Amino acid sequence: QFVWGKERTLEILKGIKNLNLEIAILARCDMLTDLELVKAMKDSGVKYIDLGIESYDQSILTDIKKDLKIETIQKCVSNLKKCHIEPEMNVMFGASPLETKQTVKKTIDFVEKLGVDIVHSTVCTPFPGTDFREVAIKEGWTPDVEYKPIDPGAESLISLPNLSKKELVKATKTLYRKHYFNLKYILNQFVKAKSLKELSLKFKAALNLWRNIFKK
Repeated sequence: QFVWGKERTLEILKGIKNLNLEIAILARCDMLTDLELVKAMKDSGVKYIDLGIESYDQSILTDIKKDLKIETIQKCVSNLKKCHIEPEMNVMFGASPLETKQTVKKTIDFVEKLGVDIVHSTVCTPFPGTDFREVAIKEGWTPDVEYKPIDPGAESLISLPNLSKKELVKATKTLYRKHYFNLKYILNQFVKAKSLKELSLKFKAALNLWRNIFKK
């Protein structure tokens, strides 16, 4: 986490302001509700900020001890847009047994209303050594077998009481399909592209994502 305390962060930003850097950082939404701080980040070269929002359902955020309010997410994104810093939104389906088809839809709709360009979507994975793995095994959401690495954006090792593995994977793919493959988004990327090379890279990334969405 780059941001931890306003005064400390402002001192760091002051020190790097004249280095002409293009900076991408990871930060909590509740650290970015101060517009003065966000403006200072922009002035010091911060271009992208990676945000873990996980879900738009407050009961899920509370259950996974995220310590985050929906209103805070909205305020954070609003501040970043005002200062022309690109938010990168991270969504994670299946982190709580409270996840349902309704909470999935709510989260997907929320992401689209935020109007951000970059969105990452995954299924919560029971990594070895985590509390989530212990709970998942105890509750029967995942078998007690040796962990094998997967692509959490296209596969799932868990099934929840209200959502199967297949449905959790479908949630990630639905978010990607609705976000990246609608006409408004595609036209916007054409407009934003600064060169043919950039446009070509975006096309290749879209093609890879499309293949991932529809692979079995």
